[in-house]
Amino acid sequence: MPSTVSEHFFVDGKWVLVENIPVEVCKHCGEATFSAGTAEHVRRIVQSGERPRTAVETQVYEYS
Repeated sequence: MPSTVSEHFFVDGKWVLVENIPVEVCKHCGEATFSAGTAEHVRRIVQSGERPRTAVETQVYEYS
């Protein structure tokens, strides 16, 4: 059952969000996985140096 997910990645000291990543979802356990080709495509996207589609401010809290 194909689907998409959004994932955060920590790249060069910054958090980035990649949306609409195609994944395969296991119909038995619900685990979502991406292929090696998809992982490589995500790597190229976040390391391309191109301007992101949009940027958002994120609030960060520390659990203490």
